[in-house]
Amino acid sequence: MRKLALGAGVLMGLVGCATTPVASEKLVDSKVAIRSAQDSGAEQVPAAARHLKLAEEQNRLAEKELEDGNTEEAAHALMRAEADANLAVALAKEAPTRRDAERARERIQALQKQTQ
Repeated sequence: MRKLALGAGVLMGLVGCATTPVASEKLVDSKVAIRSAQDSGAEQVPAAARHLKLAEEQNRLAEKELEDGNTEEAAHALMRAEADANLAVALAKEAPTRRDAERARERIQALQKQTQ
């Protein structure tokens, strides 16, 4: 967690000069959400990996928009990036639960067949 806070601080310093404080904060929020998705294993879950990739693409687009001075467009891209990253986290966390539920269902069906 300390590394994440340090990274966010460094990132804020790098983008702080070029953007408004709100845009800088949103950029950090989206980067933190992307990092969270990566840490949750989103890259190993196909549906989550797609949203992680979208989040990364939107984040790159936002950085370009910020460089060009298009803060409103950047803000929209950053909101999409954060939303996609958060969805990637949710999908990554859901995958093991879904597998466990499927295994339990299969065991129940096997037990039902044995008792018939």
